[in-house]
Amino acid sequence: MLDLVARSVKDPDKVLVGEAKLGGTVGTVGPLAAKAARCPDLQGKRLTHAVWILRARRGDPRLVTGAEVVEVLR
Repeated sequence: MLDLVARSVKDPDKVLVGEAKLGGTVGTVGPLAAKAARCPDLQGKRLTHAVWILRARRGDPRLVTGAEVVEVLR
């Protein structure tokens, strides 16, 4: 299931598609992209995929946890 689908206000052909997970790895994005590709309403749209992960395995700089985001904002 897709947890978030948000169309750009400035360009309706751009859509943010996302999921929230308790844990995961960079590989979590692949299944999200496949789910989005099967959604008829998203056909022909330019998609940005995002996965929000509460607890991520460390070591991959592409993964940022919620705690890390909050820490940077302090």
